[in-house]
Amino acid sequence: MGVILRFYRRIFLALVGTPSLNSLHQISKQDGEAWNELKNRLYDRTININTVGGLSVSALAPFLASPPPTDFAKWDSAFPYFCIGAAYAASALSIASGLCLLVFLNVMGPASIEAAQNSIFKFLVLLMLLMLPLTLLYCSGLLAALAFLLAVSLGNNVWMKMAAWGTAAVTSVVFFILLFTLEI
Repeated sequence: MGVILRFYRRIFLALVGTPSLNSLHQISKQDGEAWNELKNRLYDRTININTVGGLSVSALAPFLASPPPTDFAKWDSAFPYFCIGAAYAASALSIASGLCLLVFLNVMGPASIEAAQNSIFKFLVLLMLLMLPLTLLYCSGLLAALAFLLAVSLGNNVWMKMAAWGTAAVTSVVFFILLFTLEI
């Protein structure tokens, strides 16, 4: 299997919960128990995404409303402040799209997957609806981490800068190692 296809399947699995739309379609053709299990798994996953998004919104709000308490990190600089605001907005949009997905999951049936197989427009709408909550939550996390790194970089503590950038580098390496060694 090619590298691009493996990468596509991993991203699809992470954002939608199944390796491909074909596997989703195969599950929808099976007995009602497998279909209900898939819907319950997607439903629980979306509830968890909304919970984390709500926590993210409530955690980011104080950074937008208060000055930095120390000079280790300068939250009130323009770009870190913008990143925090964008992370807040992405979290709020994640919650809203998650609520839309919960409504859709309540009415989704095998016919919905079949229609998505037959129409490129319906496929893209279904794909966007399934991927948007987690994608926005990922973006929110990345923007918040970027805001932290930038705020620390603008601060005056060298050890804090080294620790923040070192942690970011190690986390990135571990993420890519896991992404490319996961077998699907």
